[in-house]
Amino acid sequence: LVLCPGASPIRPPIPGADDPRVHVLRNIPDMDRIIADLDEGASSAVVVGGSYIGLELTEAFRSRRMRTTVVERTERLMPWLDPEMTRILDYHVQTHDVDLRLGTSAKAVRDREAGGLEIDLSDGTSVEPDVVVMAVGARPNADLARDAGLEIGPRGGIVVDAQMRTSDPDILA
Repeated sequence: LVLCPGASPIRPPIPGADDPRVHVLRNIPDMDRIIADLDEGASSAVVVGGSYIGLELTEAFRSRRMRTTVVERTERLMPWLDPEMTRILDYHVQTHDVDLRLGTSAKAVRDREAGGLEIDLSDGTSVEPDVVVMAVGARPNADLARDAGLEIGPRGGIVVDAQMRTSDPDILA
């Protein structure tokens, strides 16, 4: 038996993040919902998260000439990379007219009086985009493995050895 349960996108634990107008991107139906919003005349977007998915979305929004803001809670994009590399990445993103908010996090998503959404940020400012996408990471889908009594690691993933065997040697993951 081989388990390949994938992961689910994380919605940050902030007020309004569960609003159905706030998108995540994991699969084709998610992408179709984002595109439907774009096709309704969206001209601005906020991407919360400056890692792979967030930057891919940023590039797609900019290719549509949308005003795009990236909100990243760490001091640099893709924080697991070396600072020397991310400095170049930060510069490159900014040269493409992206409003890059590093060291800033989303605090709340709320309705605007005039309609649409407003994102309150940790630096005291707010942004009023037409489209909001949370791209803050993913959580392993390990419920089946947990229910089967397999060992789960400290970050929620299925523990495997060098041959991809779980704590049950007849189950790989």
